[in-house]
Amino acid sequence: MLLALGVLVVHDVGYLLAHPYWVDEAWVVSSTKVRWSELTGATGPTPIGFTLLLRAAVFGGEQRQRLIPLAAAGLSVGAAYLCGRELGLRRFTALCVLAVPVLLTPAMLLRNDLKQFTTEALLAVVVLLLTLRLESSWSRPRLAALAVVVGLGPLLANADLFFGSGALLAVAVVALSGRQWRRLGEVVVAGLAAGATMLAVVVLFLLPRQNPTLSHYWDAYYLPSNPADAATFLSARAAMWFPGTGLEFGWLALLLVLLGVTGLALRGYRASALLLPLAAIEVLVAGVADVYPVLDPRTSTWLSVLVVVMAGLGVALVAEQLIARGRAVPIGITLAATLAYVASAGPGVRSHQLPREDVRAQAMYVQTHRSPTDVVIVDLGANWGYAYYAEAGPLAVIPSGPAAATGFLIRYDDPRVVAMHSRDVTSPRRALAAARGLLPAGGRIFVVRSHVPRGEERGWEQALSGSRVTSVPVGVERLLIVQ
Repeated sequence: MLLALGVLVVHDVGYLLAHPYWVDEAWVVSSTKVRWSELTGATGPTPIGFTLLLRAAVFGGEQRQRLIPLAAAGLSVGAAYLCGRELGLRRFTALCVLAVPVLLTPAMLLRNDLKQFTTEALLAVVVLLLTLRLESSWSRPRLAALAVVVGLGPLLANADLFFGSGALLAVAVVALSGRQWRRLGEVVVAGLAAGATMLAVVVLFLLPRQNPTLSHYWDAYYLPSNPADAATFLSARAAMWFPGTGLEFGWLALLLVLLGVTGLALRGYRASALLLPLAAIEVLVAGVADVYPVLDPRTSTWLSVLVVVMAGLGVALVAEQLIARGRAVPIGITLAATLAYVASAGPGVRSHQLPREDVRAQAMYVQTHRSPTDVVIVDLGANWGYAYYAEAGPLAVIPSGPAAATGFLIRYDDPRVVAMHSRDVTSPRRALAAARGLLPAGGRIFVVRSHVPRGEERGWEQALSGSRVTSVPVGVERLLIVQ
Protein backbone atom coordinates (compact mmCIF):
# COMPACT_ATOMS: atom_id res chain seq x y z
CA MET A 1 0.00 0.00 0.00
CA LEU A 2 3.02 2.26 0.22
CA LEU A 3 2.94 2.55 -3.55
CA ALA A 4 -0.62 3.90 -3.30
CA LEU A 5 0.88 6.81 -1.39
CA GLY A 6 2.91 7.46 -4.52
CA VAL A 7 0.06 9.72 -5.65
CA LEU A 8 1.48 12.25 -3.20
CA VAL A 9 4.69 12.15 -5.24
CA VAL A 10 3.40 11.99 -8.81
CA HIS A 11 0.85 14.74 -8.13
CA ASP A 12 1.93 18.18 -6.91
CA VAL A 13 -0.30 18.29 -3.84
CA GLY A 14 0.82 21.77 -2.83
CA TYR A 15 -0.23 23.09 -6.23
CA LEU A 16 -3.58 21.30 -6.03
CA LEU A 17 -4.38 22.72 -2.61
CA ALA A 18 -3.34 26.25 -3.56
CA HIS A 19 -4.76 26.63 -7.07
CA PRO A 20 -8.27 28.20 -7.06
CA TYR A 21 -11.18 26.25 -8.47
CA TRP A 22 -12.05 26.96 -12.10
CA VAL A 23 -15.62 27.04 -13.36
CA ASP A 24 -16.11 23.30 -13.92
CA GLU A 25 -14.83 22.58 -10.44
CA ALA A 26 -16.61 25.55 -8.86
CA TRP A 27 -20.10 24.27 -9.57
CA VAL A 28 -19.09 20.91 -8.12
CA VAL A 29 -17.64 22.38 -4.92
CA SER A 30 -20.49 24.87 -4.48
CA SER A 31 -22.73 21.87 -3.82
CA THR A 32 -20.85 21.28 -0.56
CA LYS A 33 -22.43 24.48 0.80
CA VAL A 34 -25.92 23.87 -0.54
CA ARG A 35 -28.72 23.24 1.92
CA TRP A 36 -29.27 19.55 2.55
CA SER A 37 -32.89 19.88 1.46
CA GLU A 38 -31.78 21.19 -1.95
CA LEU A 39 -28.81 18.89 -2.50
CA THR A 40 -30.47 16.80 -5.21
CA GLY A 41 -30.98 19.98 -7.23
CA ALA A 42 -27.28 20.84 -7.07
CA THR A 43 -25.67 17.68 -8.32
CA GLY A 44 -26.10 18.09 -12.07
CA PRO A 45 -23.90 15.63 -13.98
CA THR A 46 -21.98 14.86 -10.77
CA PRO A 47 -23.18 11.73 -8.92
CA ILE A 48 -24.81 12.65 -5.63
CA GLY A 49 -22.62 10.21 -3.71
CA PHE A 50 -19.51 11.99 -4.95
CA THR A 51 -20.98 15.30 -3.81
CA LEU A 52 -21.59 13.83 -0.36
CA LEU A 53 -18.06 12.41 -0.32
CA LEU A 54 -16.62 15.90 -0.85
CA ARG A 55 -18.14 17.00 2.44
CA ALA A 56 -15.90 14.46 4.17
CA ALA A 57 -12.82 16.54 3.28
CA VAL A 58 -12.18 18.34 6.56
CA PHE A 59 -8.59 19.55 6.19
CA GLY A 60 -6.42 21.09 3.49
CA GLY A 61 -7.81 24.61 3.14
CA GLU A 62 -10.32 26.03 0.66
CA GLN A 63 -9.33 23.61 -2.10
CA ARG A 64 -9.26 20.57 0.22
CA GLN A 65 -11.95 18.77 -1.78
CA ARG A 66 -9.33 17.95 -4.43
CA LEU A 67 -7.93 15.45 -1.93
CA ILE A 68 -10.94 13.20 -2.62
CA PRO A 69 -10.14 12.44 -6.31
CA LEU A 70 -6.48 12.20 -5.25
CA ALA A 71 -7.37 9.57 -2.64
CA ALA A 72 -9.41 7.67 -5.23
CA ALA A 73 -6.37 7.60 -7.52
CA GLY A 74 -4.27 6.15 -4.70
CA LEU A 75 -6.85 3.52 -3.83
CA SER A 76 -7.00 2.52 -7.50
CA VAL A 77 -3.32 1.62 -7.29
CA GLY A 78 -3.97 -0.62 -4.29
CA ALA A 79 -6.98 -2.25 -5.95
CA ALA A 80 -4.95 -3.03 -9.09
CA TYR A 81 -2.23 -4.62 -6.96
CA LEU A 82 -4.82 -6.77 -5.19
CA CYS A 83 -6.14 -7.94 -8.57
CA GLY A 84 -2.70 -9.35 -9.29
CA ARG A 85 -2.41 -10.98 -5.90
CA GLU A 86 -5.87 -12.52 -6.30
CA LEU A 87 -4.55 -14.21 -9.43
CA GLY A 88 -1.57 -15.54 -7.52
CA LEU A 89 1.00 -13.20 -9.07
CA ARG A 90 4.16 -12.54 -7.12
CA ARG A 91 4.30 -9.26 -5.20
CA PHE A 92 7.08 -8.04 -7.46
CA THR A 93 5.07 -8.79 -10.60
CA ALA A 94 1.85 -7.28 -9.26
CA LEU A 95 3.69 -4.10 -8.25
CA CYS A 96 5.54 -3.68 -11.54
CA VAL A 97 2.88 -4.50 -14.12
CA LEU A 98 -0.29 -3.45 -12.28
CA ALA A 99 0.30 -1.00 -9.44
CA VAL A 100 2.98 1.15 -11.10
CA PRO A 101 1.14 1.49 -14.44
CA VAL A 102 -2.12 2.48 -12.72
CA LEU A 103 -0.20 5.01 -10.62
CA LEU A 104 1.31 6.50 -13.78
CA THR A 105 -1.64 6.16 -16.17
CA PRO A 106 -1.63 9.55 -17.96
CA ALA A 107 -5.41 9.80 -17.77
CA MET A 108 -5.13 9.58 -13.97
CA LEU A 109 -2.21 12.01 -13.77
CA LEU A 110 -4.22 14.61 -15.67
CA ARG A 111 -7.40 14.02 -13.67
CA ASN A 112 -6.33 15.93 -10.59
CA ASP A 113 -9.20 18.40 -10.77
CA LEU A 114 -12.38 18.21 -8.72
CA LYS A 115 -14.26 15.64 -10.77
CA GLN A 116 -15.54 12.11 -10.18
CA PHE A 117 -13.47 10.48 -12.91
CA THR A 118 -10.76 8.96 -10.69
CA THR A 119 -13.54 7.64 -8.47
CA GLU A 120 -15.05 5.95 -11.52
CA ALA A 121 -11.67 4.38 -12.27
CA LEU A 122 -11.37 3.16 -8.68
CA LEU A 123 -14.82 1.58 -8.75
CA ALA A 124 -14.08 -0.09 -12.10
CA VAL A 125 -10.94 -1.76 -10.69
CA VAL A 126 -12.81 -2.72 -7.51
CA VAL A 127 -15.56 -4.37 -9.58
CA LEU A 128 -12.89 -6.31 -11.50
CA LEU A 129 -11.30 -7.34 -8.20
CA LEU A 130 -14.63 -8.54 -6.78
CA THR A 131 -15.30 -10.49 -9.97
CA LEU A 132 -11.90 -12.17 -9.73
CA ARG A 133 -12.55 -13.04 -6.08
CA LEU A 134 -15.96 -14.49 -6.93
CA GLU A 135 -14.47 -16.69 -9.65
CA SER A 136 -11.55 -17.83 -7.52
CA SER A 137 -13.91 -19.11 -4.83
CA TRP A 138 -17.63 -18.99 -5.52
CA SER A 139 -19.84 -18.07 -2.58
CA ARG A 140 -23.07 -16.23 -2.00
CA PRO A 141 -21.42 -13.58 0.22
CA ARG A 142 -18.92 -12.79 -2.55
CA LEU A 143 -21.70 -12.62 -5.12
CA ALA A 144 -23.69 -10.37 -2.79
CA ALA A 145 -20.66 -8.09 -2.33
CA LEU A 146 -20.35 -7.71 -6.09
CA ALA A 147 -24.08 -7.06 -6.47
CA VAL A 148 -24.11 -4.44 -3.69
CA VAL A 149 -21.14 -2.54 -5.11
CA VAL A 150 -22.58 -2.65 -8.63
CA GLY A 151 -26.07 -1.70 -7.49
CA LEU A 152 -24.95 1.29 -5.44
CA GLY A 153 -22.17 2.20 -7.86
CA PRO A 154 -24.09 4.90 -9.79
CA LEU A 155 -24.20 6.95 -6.59
CA LEU A 156 -20.46 7.50 -7.09
CA ALA A 157 -19.84 6.70 -10.75
CA ASN A 158 -22.14 7.07 -13.73
CA ALA A 159 -19.95 4.64 -15.69
CA ASP A 160 -20.87 1.87 -13.23
CA LEU A 161 -23.87 1.40 -15.49
CA PHE A 162 -21.39 -0.08 -17.99
CA PHE A 163 -18.63 -1.89 -16.11
CA GLY A 164 -20.90 -2.88 -13.22
CA SER A 165 -23.64 -4.34 -15.34
CA GLY A 166 -20.92 -5.82 -17.58
CA ALA A 167 -19.49 -7.74 -14.62
CA LEU A 168 -22.82 -9.26 -13.59
CA LEU A 169 -23.72 -10.04 -17.19
CA ALA A 170 -20.34 -11.74 -17.66
CA VAL A 171 -20.87 -13.89 -14.57
CA ALA A 172 -24.33 -14.88 -15.85
CA VAL A 173 -23.00 -15.71 -19.34
CA VAL A 174 -20.28 -17.95 -17.89
CA ALA A 175 -22.78 -19.76 -15.64
CA LEU A 176 -25.17 -20.22 -18.58
CA SER A 177 -22.47 -21.50 -20.93
CA GLY A 178 -21.32 -23.97 -18.28
CA ARG A 179 -24.91 -25.08 -17.58
CA GLN A 180 -24.45 -24.25 -13.92
CA TRP A 181 -28.16 -23.77 -13.33
CA ARG A 182 -28.07 -23.26 -9.59
CA ARG A 183 -25.29 -20.72 -9.89
CA LEU A 184 -27.14 -19.02 -12.73
CA GLY A 185 -30.23 -18.71 -10.56
CA GLU A 186 -28.19 -17.05 -7.81
CA VAL A 187 -26.68 -14.63 -10.34
CA VAL A 188 -30.11 -13.77 -11.73
CA VAL A 189 -31.43 -12.98 -8.25
CA ALA A 190 -28.35 -10.87 -7.42
CA GLY A 191 -28.49 -9.19 -10.81
CA LEU A 192 -32.16 -8.29 -10.43
CA ALA A 193 -31.50 -6.80 -7.00
CA ALA A 194 -28.52 -4.83 -8.30
CA GLY A 195 -30.45 -3.75 -11.39
CA ALA A 196 -33.38 -2.54 -9.32
CA THR A 197 -31.04 -0.51 -7.13
CA MET A 198 -29.28 0.97 -10.14
CA LEU A 199 -32.61 1.84 -11.72
CA ALA A 200 -33.75 3.57 -8.53
CA VAL A 201 -30.55 5.66 -8.45
CA VAL A 202 -30.96 6.58 -12.11
CA VAL A 203 -34.62 7.54 -11.75
CA LEU A 204 -34.19 9.45 -8.48
CA PHE A 205 -30.88 11.22 -9.05
CA LEU A 206 -29.67 11.03 -12.66
CA LEU A 207 -32.62 11.51 -14.99
CA PRO A 208 -34.11 14.55 -13.17
CA ARG A 209 -30.82 16.42 -13.62
CA GLN A 210 -30.40 15.79 -17.34
CA ASN A 211 -30.96 18.79 -19.59
CA PRO A 212 -30.74 19.53 -23.32
CA THR A 213 -27.72 21.81 -22.86
CA LEU A 214 -25.72 18.98 -21.34
CA SER A 215 -26.81 16.56 -24.05
CA HIS A 216 -25.90 18.98 -26.83
CA TYR A 217 -22.50 19.56 -25.25
CA TRP A 218 -21.61 15.95 -26.08
CA ASP A 219 -23.07 15.91 -29.60
CA ALA A 220 -19.64 15.42 -31.17
CA TYR A 221 -19.01 12.34 -28.99
CA TYR A 222 -22.09 10.32 -29.87
CA LEU A 223 -21.47 7.33 -32.14
CA PRO A 224 -23.02 7.48 -35.63
CA SER A 225 -25.26 4.54 -36.50
CA ASN A 226 -23.89 4.30 -40.05
CA PRO A 227 -21.04 1.71 -40.02
CA ALA A 228 -18.72 3.72 -42.27
CA ASP A 229 -19.25 6.91 -40.28
CA ALA A 230 -18.87 4.97 -37.04
CA ALA A 231 -15.51 3.58 -38.16
CA THR A 232 -14.26 7.07 -39.03
CA PHE A 233 -15.57 8.41 -35.74
CA LEU A 234 -13.93 5.69 -33.66
CA SER A 235 -10.62 6.16 -35.42
CA ALA A 236 -10.62 9.89 -34.72
CA ARG A 237 -11.79 9.59 -31.11
CA ALA A 238 -9.41 6.74 -30.34
CA ALA A 239 -6.51 8.96 -31.44
CA MET A 240 -7.61 11.49 -28.80
CA TRP A 241 -8.35 8.97 -26.06
CA PHE A 242 -5.53 6.46 -26.55
CA PRO A 243 -2.65 8.63 -25.19
CA GLY A 244 -4.43 8.56 -21.83
CA THR A 245 -3.53 4.89 -21.49
CA GLY A 246 0.21 5.57 -21.68
CA LEU A 247 0.65 2.65 -24.07
CA GLU A 248 2.79 3.87 -26.96
CA PHE A 249 1.39 1.84 -29.84
CA GLY A 250 -2.22 0.94 -30.49
CA TRP A 251 -1.40 -2.45 -31.96
CA LEU A 252 0.78 -3.32 -28.96
CA ALA A 253 -1.90 -2.22 -26.52
CA LEU A 254 -4.49 -4.33 -28.33
CA LEU A 255 -2.15 -7.32 -28.30
CA LEU A 256 -1.47 -6.98 -24.57
CA VAL A 257 -5.17 -6.59 -23.78
CA LEU A 258 -5.94 -9.70 -25.84
CA LEU A 259 -3.19 -11.55 -23.97
CA GLY A 260 -4.72 -10.45 -20.68
CA VAL A 261 -8.23 -11.45 -21.70
CA THR A 262 -7.02 -14.78 -23.08
CA GLY A 263 -4.82 -15.47 -20.07
CA LEU A 264 -7.68 -14.85 -17.66
CA ALA A 265 -9.99 -17.11 -19.64
CA LEU A 266 -7.41 -19.91 -19.75
CA ARG A 267 -6.94 -19.66 -16.01
CA GLY A 268 -10.66 -20.10 -15.48
CA TYR A 269 -11.50 -16.42 -14.90
CA ARG A 270 -13.80 -16.21 -17.89
CA ALA A 271 -16.23 -13.67 -16.44
CA SER A 272 -13.36 -11.36 -15.49
CA ALA A 273 -12.04 -11.74 -19.03
CA LEU A 274 -15.42 -10.73 -20.45
CA LEU A 275 -15.88 -7.66 -18.21
CA LEU A 276 -13.89 -5.18 -20.31
CA PRO A 277 -15.22 -6.30 -23.73
CA LEU A 278 -18.83 -6.26 -22.52
CA ALA A 279 -18.43 -2.83 -20.91
CA ALA A 280 -16.92 -1.49 -24.15
CA ILE A 281 -19.83 -2.86 -26.17
CA GLU A 282 -22.32 -1.24 -23.79
CA VAL A 283 -20.55 2.11 -24.19
CA LEU A 284 -20.82 1.85 -27.97
CA VAL A 285 -24.53 1.04 -27.72
CA ALA A 286 -25.06 4.02 -25.41
CA GLY A 287 -23.12 6.18 -27.85
CA VAL A 288 -25.39 5.17 -30.73
CA ALA A 289 -28.38 5.98 -28.49
CA ASP A 290 -26.95 9.48 -27.88
CA VAL A 291 -26.85 9.05 -24.12
CA TYR A 292 -23.11 8.67 -23.39
CA PRO A 293 -19.97 10.23 -24.93
CA VAL A 294 -17.71 7.67 -26.57
CA LEU A 295 -13.95 7.84 -25.91
CA ASP A 296 -13.92 11.28 -24.37
CA PRO A 297 -10.59 11.41 -22.47
CA ARG A 298 -12.25 12.63 -19.26
CA THR A 299 -15.39 10.53 -19.03
CA SER A 300 -13.50 7.46 -20.28
CA THR A 301 -10.78 7.65 -17.62
CA TRP A 302 -12.16 4.42 -16.12
CA LEU A 303 -11.82 2.72 -19.51
CA SER A 304 -8.18 3.86 -19.80
CA VAL A 305 -7.41 2.34 -16.41
CA LEU A 306 -9.16 -0.96 -17.17
CA VAL A 307 -7.19 -1.20 -20.43
CA VAL A 308 -3.95 -0.57 -18.53
CA VAL A 309 -4.85 -3.22 -15.93
CA MET A 310 -5.79 -5.78 -18.59
CA ALA A 311 -2.61 -5.05 -20.57
CA GLY A 312 -0.59 -5.44 -17.37
CA LEU A 313 -2.23 -8.78 -16.75
CA GLY A 314 -1.23 -9.78 -20.28
CA VAL A 315 2.42 -9.02 -19.50
CA ALA A 316 2.23 -10.73 -16.11
CA LEU A 317 0.59 -13.90 -17.37
CA VAL A 318 3.15 -14.22 -20.18
CA ALA A 319 5.95 -13.77 -17.67
CA GLU A 320 4.41 -16.39 -15.40
CA GLN A 321 4.24 -18.86 -18.27
CA LEU A 322 7.96 -18.42 -18.83
CA ILE A 323 8.88 -19.08 -15.20
CA ALA A 324 10.02 -22.60 -16.08
CA ARG A 325 12.83 -21.13 -18.17
CA GLY A 326 14.46 -19.48 -15.18
CA ARG A 327 13.72 -16.47 -12.96
CA ALA A 328 15.72 -14.07 -15.09
CA VAL A 329 13.33 -14.34 -18.02
CA PRO A 330 10.06 -13.30 -16.33
CA ILE A 331 11.86 -10.74 -14.17
CA GLY A 332 13.49 -9.27 -17.24
CA ILE A 333 10.18 -9.09 -19.11
CA THR A 334 8.47 -7.50 -16.12
CA LEU A 335 11.18 -4.88 -15.58
CA ALA A 336 11.43 -4.04 -19.28
CA ALA A 337 7.66 -3.55 -19.58
CA THR A 338 7.54 -1.44 -16.43
CA LEU A 339 10.46 0.79 -17.44
CA ALA A 340 8.98 1.29 -20.90
CA TYR A 341 5.68 2.36 -19.37
CA VAL A 342 7.37 4.69 -16.86
CA ALA A 343 9.28 6.36 -19.69
CA SER A 344 6.06 6.81 -21.65
CA ALA A 345 3.98 8.16 -18.76
CA GLY A 346 6.73 10.18 -17.08
CA PRO A 347 5.98 13.57 -18.68
CA GLY A 348 2.61 13.71 -16.93
CA VAL A 349 4.11 13.45 -13.44
CA ARG A 350 3.42 16.52 -11.25
CA SER A 351 1.70 18.27 -14.15
CA HIS A 352 0.12 21.69 -13.69
CA GLN A 353 -2.83 21.38 -16.06
CA LEU A 354 -5.59 23.21 -14.18
CA PRO A 355 -7.07 26.17 -16.12
CA ARG A 356 -5.96 29.62 -15.00
CA GLU A 357 -9.17 31.07 -13.62
CA ASP A 358 -9.39 32.84 -10.29
CA VAL A 359 -12.77 33.83 -8.91
CA ARG A 360 -11.25 33.39 -5.45
CA ALA A 361 -9.04 36.48 -5.78
CA GLN A 362 -11.95 38.57 -7.03
CA ALA A 363 -14.21 37.37 -4.22
CA MET A 364 -11.59 38.15 -1.59
CA TYR A 365 -11.03 41.64 -3.02
CA VAL A 366 -14.75 42.37 -2.99
CA GLN A 367 -15.08 41.10 0.58
CA THR A 368 -12.24 43.39 1.68
CA HIS A 369 -13.16 46.58 -0.21
CA ARG A 370 -16.92 46.51 -0.59
CA SER A 371 -19.00 48.95 1.44
CA PRO A 372 -22.61 48.26 2.52
CA THR A 373 -23.96 50.46 -0.29
CA ASP A 374 -21.95 48.82 -3.09
CA VAL A 375 -23.54 46.37 -5.52
CA VAL A 376 -21.91 43.23 -6.90
CA ILE A 377 -22.60 41.78 -10.34
CA VAL A 378 -21.67 38.09 -10.65
CA ASP A 379 -21.65 36.82 -14.22
CA LEU A 380 -22.78 33.31 -15.03
CA GLY A 381 -19.26 31.88 -15.30
CA ALA A 382 -18.48 33.10 -11.78
CA ASN A 383 -21.84 32.11 -10.29
CA TRP A 384 -20.71 29.00 -8.42
CA GLY A 385 -17.15 30.09 -7.59
CA TYR A 386 -18.18 33.39 -6.04
CA ALA A 387 -20.79 31.60 -3.95
CA TYR A 388 -18.21 29.13 -2.67
CA TYR A 389 -15.51 31.65 -1.85
CA ALA A 390 -17.62 34.62 -0.69
CA GLU A 391 -20.79 33.18 0.82
CA ALA A 392 -20.90 31.54 4.23
CA GLY A 393 -23.77 29.26 3.28
CA PRO A 394 -25.99 27.39 3.35
CA LEU A 395 -26.67 28.16 -0.30
CA ALA A 396 -29.91 27.93 -2.23
CA VAL A 397 -30.19 26.83 -5.86
CA ILE A 398 -32.44 27.53 -8.83
CA PRO A 399 -32.73 25.70 -12.17
CA SER A 400 -30.33 27.06 -14.78
CA GLY A 401 -32.52 26.32 -17.77
CA PRO A 402 -30.62 26.18 -21.07
CA ALA A 403 -28.02 28.69 -19.84
CA ALA A 404 -25.76 26.09 -18.21
CA ALA A 405 -25.16 22.38 -18.62
CA THR A 406 -24.97 22.02 -14.84
CA GLY A 407 -28.74 22.30 -14.53
CA PHE A 408 -28.55 24.66 -11.56
CA LEU A 409 -27.33 28.08 -10.47
CA ILE A 410 -26.79 29.56 -7.03
CA ARG A 411 -29.52 31.91 -5.83
CA TYR A 412 -27.97 34.79 -3.93
CA ASP A 413 -30.03 36.03 -0.99
CA ASP A 414 -28.04 39.28 -0.70
CA PRO A 415 -30.31 41.91 -2.34
CA ARG A 416 -27.23 43.83 -3.51
CA VAL A 417 -25.83 40.93 -5.52
CA VAL A 418 -27.03 40.78 -9.12
CA ALA A 419 -26.49 37.28 -10.50
CA MET A 420 -26.50 36.94 -14.28
CA HIS A 421 -28.42 33.94 -15.59
CA SER A 422 -27.30 34.15 -19.21
CA ARG A 423 -24.10 34.94 -21.07
CA ASP A 424 -25.23 36.44 -24.37
CA VAL A 425 -24.30 39.85 -25.74
CA THR A 426 -27.26 41.61 -24.09
CA SER A 427 -26.87 40.14 -20.60
CA PRO A 428 -24.24 42.67 -19.36
CA ARG A 429 -26.49 45.62 -20.23
CA ARG A 430 -29.41 44.08 -18.34
CA ALA A 431 -27.22 43.31 -15.33
CA LEU A 432 -25.82 46.85 -15.21
CA ALA A 433 -29.31 48.31 -15.42
CA ALA A 434 -30.44 46.14 -12.50
CA ALA A 435 -27.34 47.05 -10.46
CA ARG A 436 -27.77 50.79 -11.09
CA GLY A 437 -31.35 50.52 -9.92
CA LEU A 438 -30.03 49.28 -6.55
CA LEU A 439 -27.18 51.77 -6.31
CA PRO A 440 -27.39 54.84 -4.05
CA ALA A 441 -25.47 58.01 -4.85
CA GLY A 442 -21.74 57.49 -4.47
CA GLY A 443 -21.97 53.72 -4.57
CA ARG A 444 -19.89 51.42 -6.73
CA ILE A 445 -20.58 48.34 -8.80
CA PHE A 446 -18.12 45.45 -8.51
CA VAL A 447 -18.22 43.18 -11.56
CA VAL A 448 -16.99 39.62 -10.93
CA ARG A 449 -16.44 37.65 -14.15
CA SER A 450 -14.91 34.34 -15.13
CA HIS A 451 -14.87 31.96 -18.11
CA VAL A 452 -16.28 34.77 -20.25
CA PRO A 453 -17.32 33.76 -23.80
CA ARG A 454 -16.70 36.11 -26.71
CA GLY A 455 -20.34 37.16 -27.01
CA GLU A 456 -20.56 38.22 -23.37
CA GLU A 457 -17.20 40.04 -23.65
CA ARG A 458 -18.55 42.12 -26.54
CA GLY A 459 -21.62 42.83 -24.43
CA TRP A 460 -19.48 44.19 -21.61
CA GLU A 461 -17.54 46.42 -23.99
CA GLN A 462 -20.79 47.89 -25.28
CA ALA A 463 -22.50 48.18 -21.89
CA LEU A 464 -19.53 49.88 -20.20
CA SER A 465 -18.85 52.33 -23.01
CA GLY A 466 -18.79 55.84 -21.53
CA SER A 467 -18.70 54.61 -17.90
CA ARG A 468 -15.94 55.26 -15.39
CA VAL A 469 -14.43 51.82 -15.00
CA THR A 470 -11.44 50.75 -12.94
CA SER A 471 -9.86 47.42 -13.86
CA VAL A 472 -8.26 45.75 -10.84
CA PRO A 473 -5.68 43.05 -11.69
CA VAL A 474 -6.45 40.50 -8.99
CA GLY A 475 -5.30 36.97 -9.67
CA VAL A 476 -5.29 36.08 -13.37
CA GLU A 477 -8.69 37.64 -14.08
CA ARG A 478 -9.49 41.33 -13.78
CA LEU A 479 -12.16 42.65 -11.47
CA LEU A 480 -14.11 45.66 -12.77
CA ILE A 481 -15.30 48.52 -10.57
CA VAL A 482 -17.90 50.84 -12.09
CA GLN A 483 -18.24 54.25 -10.44
